[in-house]
Amino acid sequence: IEGEMAQADLSGSQLEEKIAQLSARKGEQEEALAQADEALAQGAARQEETRLRLEKVRLQAQARRGQGEQLRRSMAQAELESASAALMEDAAGRIDQFQESFRLRDETLAQIDREQETAKGLASQLEERITSLQNARAGYEMKLQSRQHRQAALLQEQQGYDSQGGQRLQRAQLLADMEKNMEGMGGSVKFVM
Repeated sequence: IEGEMAQADLSGSQLEEKIAQLSARKGEQEEALAQADEALAQGAARQEETRLRLEKVRLQAQARRGQGEQLRRSMAQAELESASAALMEDAAGRIDQFQESFRLRDETLAQIDREQETAKGLASQLEERITSLQNARAGYEMKLQSRQHRQAALLQEQQGYDSQGGQRLQRAQLLADMEKNMEGMGGSVKFVM
């Protein structure tokens, strides 16, 4: 019974250690979860901030679109005010300003159109030049390949000539050695025969 009790105490201490380990792991996981929740909250705040910025930009774009309409309304109001003799000069000045601003805007748009056409022309010229240069490059590459093939053929031919020349030199050397060793030309010829 005492042995079983000691074993039960040992199992109990092991269980307590395991519980402590699991509690520590649970604490770590809860901390990681809290960090993830905080990161999620920050992400949501950034998303909301971005949404608000986009809304602000959208409202600014609408306001700018409405400026043209507002200018037209201002012109109409200026024409109505011109009915009065005292305000006639003021209205004429405003109308002139609006017309001048419209004229300047039209000139700017025309200049932008001209610059765009010029840019398109330059782009097409550049494309033609690129095509021309690519074609020239392809031609030079073909010439290079042709010359490399020709060079390889000439190198093989030269090696053949070198081989033939080496064989003939070896044969001449053999005949010269035979002539020296066989007492003259007659003996060497008999030996060869």
